[in-house]
Amino acid sequence: VMDITGFLTLNIELLQLSCVRRTEPEVSYLFRVIIALAAVVVFFCLYLLSRVLGPLLKIQPWDHKKVFNSAGQVWQTLYISILLVALLPFQCYRHPNGKSSMRAYAQTVCGEDSHDAMVGIGATFTVVYGVGFFTLCLFANVMAPRLSSSKASFLLYFRFLVFRFRVDRWWWGSVLMIRSFLIALVPVVNPDSGYAQLCMMVVIAAAFLIAQSQVQPWKTAALN
Repeated sequence: VMDITGFLTLNIELLQLSCVRRTEPEVSYLFRVIIALAAVVVFFCLYLLSRVLGPLLKIQPWDHKKVFNSAGQVWQTLYISILLVALLPFQCYRHPNGKSSMRAYAQTVCGEDSHDAMVGIGATFTVVYGVGFFTLCLFANVMAPRLSSSKASFLLYFRFLVFRFRVDRWWWGSVLMIRSFLIALVPVVNPDSGYAQLCMMVVIAAAFLIAQSQVQPWKTAALN
C-alpha cells in the first residue's frame, strides 16, 4: 500500500541515479536518512552564518528561538516521511525458500551484514528522531499551560506545535504525531499483505477522524 507513495519516503531511486552510477543499498539508505536531516541542518547553518555575518553587514542576526520554531515546523511536517525512511530496514517480505528481502531494496537479504548495518542506522534514527522528537513535543504540550504564562519565550520556541489549534485544544499536535507514528508502523507490522495494510490504514484514519469530529481542535471550522 505504501509503495504508491514513494516520494514520502524520500526515495532517491525515483530519480534513476543508478543509471549514472550504481550505489550499494546501505549507501542509498544512508543518503535518504541524510536528506531527512538536511532541512533542519540547513536552518541551523544559516543561523550560525547570520550570527557571523550580521555584525559585518549591519543586519540583525536570526533569532535562535524563531530558528528553533522553524526547524520544529519542518520536522513536524515531515514526521511521517522521516519515520517511513527510518523504518525501511524493518520491512522484509518472505520468499518461498524461507529467506526474506527488504521491500525497499530487494537485493538485500534480511539478516545479512548489509541489512544489519541498515537496521542499526534505522533503529538509531527511530529512537533519536521518532521517539526523541515526539517526547520533546509531548513534554512541551504537557508543560504549555504553565510555561506559556510564565515564560514568553516558550511560545516562540514551540509556536509550531500549538498555533494551528484552538486555545483549549493546544495538545492536538501531539495527537497528530501519534497518528503519523501508527501509519508509519503499518508496513512494518505486516509487510507481506497489502490487504492487511489497507485495513489497518482505514482503521487508523477512521479512529482519528472520529476523534477529530468530537474534539474539533482546528481554529478554522472547515477543517474540523
